[in-house]
Amino acid sequence: TKKCIDAELMLLKEGFNPILKRYVRDELVQDVNPYTPFLSALEYARNEIKVVPKTKVNMKSQLGFLKTAAMQLNYFNLGISEIKRRHVKMLLKKIEENNPTESNSRYNKFRTNLKILFSFLLELDYEIIESNPVSEIKKKEEKGTVKEILTAAQRKAVDMHLRKKGLMSFRLYNRIFFHSGIRNTELLKVQGKHVD
Repeated sequence: TKKCIDAELMLLKEGFNPILKRYVRDELVQDVNPYTPFLSALEYARNEIKVVPKTKVNMKSQLGFLKTAAMQLNYFNLGISEIKRRHVKMLLKKIEENNPTESNSRYNKFRTNLKILFSFLLELDYEIIESNPVSEIKKKEEKGTVKEILTAAQRKAVDMHLRKKGLMSFRLYNRIFFHSGIRNTELLKVQGKHVD
């Protein structure tokens, strides 16, 4: 019960409005200091950092997983300056336990985005943290996946099917796609001015 109450209080401190069932930006931390709860500080960094929109969306999602893990580990009251490498490692481990199907690639992206957020806080003028606790956490080895490709016989069958159906434009596209090694999105962007 105490954990639930503490969790609820933490959400309120972070600007969560239980009536609206969402975070209200005006109520969020507008500035950070070494005693700012680490989740609030990371959210502040995410809002302020200049990254591509896709990365910002990924960071938002990842911070949701981080909040869940922080609640489970009872870390949500820790100030940003109290966060050490061991805390981050335990958080990453808890996130893995909560999501056992996650790949090493996802773990590495999560680690990289956390490193970016902590680096942002490290560079702020008011010395919120002394070092980046994610820097010394190693990436996990990623295993590349081999994509299945059609055999020559399968490509020939596709070509014959397109020919029988009279789909000559698609048949031409199909041949270029298979023989050029170009990505689908790149091929669709090719225009007449690109061909000499």
